[in-house]
Amino acid sequence: MINLNVSVQVLMIFVCYGGSAILLNYCVQLFTRKPEKAYLIVVLINITALLFVNGSVIFPLIFHALDSTGRYVFEIFIHILPPYILTCALSNFIILNLYNRQCSRFNTCDTEFYIEDPCCQSCGNQGCYKQLDVMLIKQSGSEYRHSIIDDILLVTSQMLAFYILLEIFEEKNRRKWYNYVLPPVKDNDILNQEVMEEKQRVEEYMKHYDETKSLPSRVALAVQSLTKEYFGEAIVQGISFSVYNQECFGLLGFNNAGKSTIYKMLVGQTKISAGKAVVYEHEFTRNQDMFVGMIGYCPQINGLSDFMTGRQYLQLHAALRGVPYGRINDEVNKWLDVLDMLDFENLKISHCSWGIRRKLCILQSLVGDLPMIFMDEPTTGIDIMTRHAICEILYQIREIGRSVLITTHSMREAEAMCLRVGIIVNGQLTTVGSCELLKAKYGRNFILNIKIVPGYQLANLEKIKNIIDEIFPTIKFKDSYLGILKYELQSDISYSYVFDKLEKLRQRYIWITDYSVTQPSMDEVFLTLAKKQKESKKLTLYKRLRSWIIRVIRQIINKM
Repeated sequence: MINLNVSVQVLMIFVCYGGSAILLNYCVQLFTRKPEKAYLIVVLINITALLFVNGSVIFPLIFHALDSTGRYVFEIFIHILPPYILTCALSNFIILNLYNRQCSRFNTCDTEFYIEDPCCQSCGNQGCYKQLDVMLIKQSGSEYRHSIIDDILLVTSQMLAFYILLEIFEEKNRRKWYNYVLPPVKDNDILNQEVMEEKQRVEEYMKHYDETKSLPSRVALAVQSLTKEYFGEAIVQGISFSVYNQECFGLLGFNNAGKSTIYKMLVGQTKISAGKAVVYEHEFTRNQDMFVGMIGYCPQINGLSDFMTGRQYLQLHAALRGVPYGRINDEVNKWLDVLDMLDFENLKISHCSWGIRRKLCILQSLVGDLPMIFMDEPTTGIDIMTRHAICEILYQIREIGRSVLITTHSMREAEAMCLRVGIIVNGQLTTVGSCELLKAKYGRNFILNIKIVPGYQLANLEKIKNIIDEIFPTIKFKDSYLGILKYELQSDISYSYVFDKLEKLRQRYIWITDYSVTQPSMDEVFLTLAKKQKESKKLTLYKRLRSWIIRVIRQIINKM
């Protein structure tokens, strides 16, 4: 039987090495963006350690050129590799144990030739046999001299050093040490009263959280001064908003306004530059795992596993979200039936069309009955029947107590699904409120549409505008497209006066084929509030071009 003491010593060596090697692998992965690079570096570390184990054989010229001091310095340098330390420790352990086993056959050193016997040692004036201490004896070799205890202490020190590196540089651990307090960029020109009131409410919610470690009972999510910077440019600038229980809150804005960036920050895909977010009693910067664990996320670009079937993918998410094993199939069947996906459940995701993939992405955010749902443009690329089904689903899950944060480009969907919306322009929140409130505040005037004979308006547009301006002095020209002139009329003007004048114009000028007067829709309100984004794009063209050039250069360097 193997000596128990020997087994404990071997176990000690491997445990200390395992702790250091695992933390080293985490550190390598921390400083490399791509996993394949991390694996390659770890393999190279092990190959390097293998080469230097017998350095005098593989690199004889180098080792013979070094003196004893040089070899000692080189030994210290190469001992930063845990695999090398493991090899040294095991080599010493095996050699010393074989030495003790060989010498155990002879237990007397009373012959006159004991001096020539390597198993006999000097004990005063006499020769005696003595077992070597495997852990403490310094094994001499052609290059190095160290004990197993020395190796264990060194690998333990490395373990501590790697752990400190992870605590300092790893993003998730770094959040424990401080909050993000970078000052958000502000543009007071586009802030209004609703946004300021929303910021004040969020500050009150955060104050309540700091005192009680939970949000008020009616608040599900609070986001305060959320900021994201890329290459010195603020993409998201001090966004503050809240989502209440059983509420669907919509974030609206043009492309590149910062909506998807907000989602990615709140689910941990992108680092937060500044700000604070709390869902129920969990703060993102303090407990990201619990924060993200409360959220079902439907990303804008599908993050599906192509090698799985739709049923397998939903079963995986149901299991990850704590659905009991016996109820997983019932949970998956429920959601597959909701969007009429039972015919596609056993089809590999890689073989599914875009619409089916979007449905699966929506279902994976709903499975498991999580209290908060994030949906980033969920209805993109799906048919109208599914859109109606999604609206009905969101209404039902709100009724059972869940909250929803959604982005969409369809103002009709926003009106149908969202109790409140926030419009984002250039990474800032410009207004917050219900669709009815926004239409009442920003859509008081009438919208006049005048249809012109195709081809005529291009050559005589100014003439037509002058005629309209003479008849309606207070009218305001808004836009023209596809032969339709769009004007804004003050709400105090009577319908009868407007229709009377327009009918006379139509009879007098044959190039007017039709006209209509309507109240502003949510689309009109959105375009009115978001138009500043288009105007400011010209001013930031140089900054964006510079950032793009820097980004391309860094990508080229990383690929080299």
